[in-house]
Amino acid sequence: VEIFAPYYRDTVQLARSLKAIPDFQDSTSLEGKKLGAEKISISAMVLLGDASLRDHVSIYASGIEAVQKLKAGEVDAVLATRAEIESVLRGDPGFEVTEAPFPRLPRKGWVIGMSVKKENTELAQAVQKAVNDLFESGEMAALFAKHGVRSVKP
Repeated sequence: VEIFAPYYRDTVQLARSLKAIPDFQDSTSLEGKKLGAEKISISAMVLLGDASLRDHVSIYASGIEAVQKLKAGEVDAVLATRAEIESVLRGDPGFEVTEAPFPRLPRKGWVIGMSVKKENTELAQAVQKAVNDLFESGEMAALFAKHGVRSVKP
């Protein structure tokens, strides 16, 4: 395949209830708190891999569901992608979103783009142009904003 047209950079973030965890210093602030993460995700691996946290981790079908449980007060904090968190919380002042305090996570996150079969260069060029046009017109940012997510161009 040919990978091209990077259009977004995502990262794993920590979202926490300010009511449940008003002061946050580092991962020790999460000890004894109800935590949530998506099944089969880097977030779940990190939380379950920490002996001081694993007994308080609930696993959900998606990061979106985990953040919904946070918003409903069923968990105190969630480790999920920034896009999942922003799409549910949409800036709710009862929650704070910060960089995840776990060194095993990729600090710069990862880039999301497009791919086609390697020999299909014509399609790749057309899609790349369309992505460029969306950024230039501001439509890409508007599409992300419609879902409560900040557009982060790589």
